[in-house]
Amino acid sequence: MTVKEYLGQYRYLNARIDAKLEQIMRLRALVERRTAVMSDMPKGKQQKDWTDVSVKIIMAERELDAEIDRLLALKTEIEVVIAAVLDDIFRTLLEQRYVPFADEAQSVEAIEGPGGAIDRYLEWQMSRIGRAINPDYLLMLLVTSGALKVDITSPVHVDLSNIEVAKLKVKNVSHQTINIDER
Repeated sequence: MTVKEYLGQYRYLNARIDAKLEQIMRLRALVERRTAVMSDMPKGKQQKDWTDVSVKIIMAERELDAEIDRLLALKTEIEVVIAAVLDDIFRTLLEQRYVPFADEAQSVEAIEGPGGAIDRYLEWQMSRIGRAINPDYLLMLLVTSGALKVDITSPVHVDLSNIEVAKLKVKNVSHQTINIDER
């Protein structure tokens, strides 16, 4: 893969991530519909078949989660590579060519809006029992959603036992505008 092809991947990562998230939402809706149908049915072979289908859907969802994580890591990696360019002119050229710059309203929506980085973090955080509270994952989601500078004061890293699930108590987000010259 050439450097141009490598950097060119960045433009399409958001669309691919969004498509994967949409697949996960469709799978979850399917599981919820099947679960509701199963609860009204008498126990028997048909319920076992739906349980097998639900297990397969959950496994597919985990595979999609892993793919999203891989895409987010690639997106962050490309941003780090571009940021590592020492020459300001070359770095700016690379950013303008490969990293689509969203206006402030789009960035705020991508971070704070429905289905934005913060909502995706909260869903990810609460989706598994025993998952440590991990602000690094939130940082990655914020940066890949368009945040230029991030200072996370909360949450802090907390290891959870295998019987605990993280729960949001207060959601407080603030941001400030950064001039393009500060990039």
